[in-house]
Amino acid sequence: HLFAVSHENVKKAISLGICGNEKISVVHSGIDVKKFENTISKEQAKLNFGISSEIPVVGMVACFKEQKAPLDFVEIGHRLKEKIKDIKFILVGDGILRDVIEKKIYEYRLSDDFILTGWRRDIEKILPAFDVNVLTSLWEGLPRVILEAGILLIPQVVSNVDGNREIIENGVNGFLVEPHDIDAFVEKIIYCLENPDVVRVFVRKLRKKIYGDFEINNMIYLIERKYRELEKTLEGK
Repeated sequence: HLFAVSHENVKKAISLGICGNEKISVVHSGIDVKKFENTISKEQAKLNFGISSEIPVVGMVACFKEQKAPLDFVEIGHRLKEKIKDIKFILVGDGILRDVIEKKIYEYRLSDDFILTGWRRDIEKILPAFDVNVLTSLWEGLPRVILEAGILLIPQVVSNVDGNREIIENGVNGFLVEPHDIDAFVEKIIYCLENPDVVRVFVRKLRKKIYGDFEINNMIYLIERKYRELEKTLEGK
């Protein structure tokens, strides 16, 4: 029996002939919501990076590989900087594209505005610094960073791909943008920064959606329940 973290992953597995419908179940990837409810303030998180509380921060958490399209995030930063003088960018992660990313940041003269944190295990202390969470992925399973940012009431602009659509409803609790559409990403990020009253409604809707279905205890319960079902089936044989 297989587990998938999103319904679209199930559809793809069945369409590719990997398994039949009866051999796969959806169990959404869950997070420890309490860990993100009881963390540091936005002001402290920004201060930890030497950023003033008034300066907007756009961030992304992703492995530096083609799937996540991190160079798109650098391009987004370049175009945002042309429109907003005082703005900072935090890119959390590492990987094979790091050298390319650093070169592009240097080429765009954004070295003073980009913070590359490398791999971190204290993401709950970094995400609060974000005023907008971005994810430029070309495909996904079910990205936990969207859930984590959602608990922290951070507005989100993410790519319109499989796992992201499982969480974000475009124009309802965040924004979905087609992969590689840099102009659309920039437009929606600026909208989030300039319309706090609207996005305040978005983020509260998203947090309400996350509680329950996307909590780690619910994930564990569903996995254990399926194991028990399978165990009974085997015993019957």
